Amino acid sequence: MKFDERFDFFEEIINRMEAGRNSTNHCDLCNTLLLELFIHICDKLQQNKFMFKKGFPNLLKFMDDTCTENLPVKFYADQIHFSEVYFIRFFKKECGTTPFKMLNEMRLEHASDLVTSTDMKICDIAMSYGYNTTSFFISEYKKRFGITPACHRLSFEKYQIGN
Repeated sequence: MKFDERFDFFEEIINRMEAGRNSTNHCDLCNTLLLELFIHICDKLQQNKFMFKKGFPNLLKFMDDTCTENLPVKFYADQIHFSEVYFIRFFKKECGTTPFKMLNEMRLEHASDLVTSTDMKICDIAMSYGYNTTSFFISEYKKRFGITPACHRLSFEKYQIGN
């Protein structure tokens, strides 16, 4: 639903209220029209939730595609018109983790590809994936993979040479 479409329905309800202003049952008409508006709003909210759940894999793909840009969680919440707090709660319910942890996981997966497939310096990889310090990157990498990036690179190179 486009922004303007949301207000078209509201404007239609107001116009119908104004048109019946002089009728004897204006109060009943207004109550009925407000109920119609309320039902319409609830239907749209339910439809948006369904569309979001249906499109959740698309959001995860978008997050994966943009995780290296170091965007705040609020940016992703705004993309689907959720408040940041609701988005974090909904995301955790759907994925079992917070969006921040998921983004960090995605960054580490991308960084791992560079560690094992290039000879880029570890500090350059860390900086390119939004880590302010190399030591923090190494610490996070080790938590995720159980090995430091340098050791991962060495073990990967040995494996490649051995084949």
